[in-house]
Amino acid sequence: ITVENETPTNESEEITVENETPTNESEEITVENETPTNESEEITVENETPTNESEEITVENETPTNESEEITVENETPTNEFLLVFHFL
Repeated sequence: ITVENETPTNESEEITVENETPTNESEEITVENETPTNESEEITVENETPTNESEEITVENETPTNESEEITVENETPTNEFLLVFHFL
């Protein structure tokens, strides 16, 4: 009985492995940031609403305050002496 291996043993087989990607010793890697660092990047922020220094705020009350509001109260049934009128300034 004679048995021959289709694949020879390691003793007579020469194995050569080549990396598709070279090692770091011979590989040059260059990384460029899409966004530059803060050293070279200029950032401008504009507020949609200006600060209070340049912003003028005007508030008008729908109902004026008591300082400018005149309130008159008349009783439906006046007293015999006189009609009561309240006036606030």
